[in-house]
Amino acid sequence: MANKNFSWNEVKRRLHGSTTEKLLEVIRDLYQLNSINRRFLETRFLRSDANLERYRELVSKAIFPDPFGRRKTSIAQAKRLIREYDKATGDSAGVTELKLTFVEQGTNQALEFGCDDDQYFAAMASMVNSAIESLRELPDEIRQRHIPRLENLRNRGSRLAWGYGDFLNDALAQFILEERPD
Repeated sequence: MANKNFSWNEVKRRLHGSTTEKLLEVIRDLYQLNSINRRFLETRFLRSDANLERYRELVSKAIFPDPFGRRKTSIAQAKRLIREYDKATGDSAGVTELKLTFVEQGTNQALEFGCDDDQYFAAMASMVNSAIESLRELPDEIRQRHIPRLENLRNRGSRLAWGYGDFLNDALAQFILEERPD
């Protein structure tokens, strides 16, 4: 028998005919299946400030793991966590917060331990650009609250080599200059 790959539309069609009780059973099974599903469902349905803090901690640990532990830096995992939080909440201010956490922790790690990996710095620069784009979409009041944080990041990160320090300095200086009230 041929293995047919089902599409979301087929799954959606079958779910549409299910009772509420059956749908709850499916959601319960997904919840119990693994920690990623559990975290997603808790974040989606049990909204609280603690959710953002949990994701901030997970992103921090992915980018700047305990140097005496066995975990390695995982940029991919940190990016997945940011996307997961976004899908679960749609909270653009929280997503921006996680992007800034990613950049801060990556910059801190490079400052503390040194780094000569151009792919690492390329990923960091990409996240800086993404964070700036996200900041531009937020209300002025929220953007202004982030200025001191960005200035601190700019000052600390400008000491890094591999072009990242210069990039960080230039990108954040330009954004801060644009955001300064006249």
